[in-house]
Amino acid sequence: MANVRYSNRNGLLRREELYRWFAEFAPTIPDFSSEQDCPKVAEYFAEIICEFVVSSQMRIGHAVKYAKLILSDDTHRNMYMSQLVDSINKISNDPEIITRNEHMIKQGFVMQPMKNRKPAKVSGTSFGGIWSKEKMPMLMGILGRNYEEIVRNHYDSGRQ
Repeated sequence: MANVRYSNRNGLLRREELYRWFAEFAPTIPDFSSEQDCPKVAEYFAEIICEFVVSSQMRIGHAVKYAKLILSDDTHRNMYMSQLVDSINKISNDPEIITRNEHMIKQGFVMQPMKNRKPAKVSGTSFGGIWSKEKMPMLMGILGRNYEEIVRNHYDSGRQ
């Protein structure tokens, strides 16, 4: 990550080619994660994308478009979005960037996640998991307080 940050901030990257590669890689995240035994690849990818957002090289809307390219596994898509929000919140010098772009960010999440054409058992947002008490209100503010309940109900209805 330090190398990406240094290279980006010192103009050493060919951004257009990199953005093209991001768009090609995003749809392959679930397969890559499985084949390479790297369950957090969506989160690592989000951290890289975050660097371009906080350095004003990419708009949040463009970062959300990468999430929308992750079609085969909604859990990975939500993991990407959760990490993107968390990373931007940690690294950005603009404390209001998340709130200003809340509506756009919400569009990147899948409210009723599917996995293998069935309702997903987990959402990928990690409420109560890796999200600490100070992070949860931010994500709940974007997705709504009952988001995890919606996911559970969606999963339960798919099992019947």
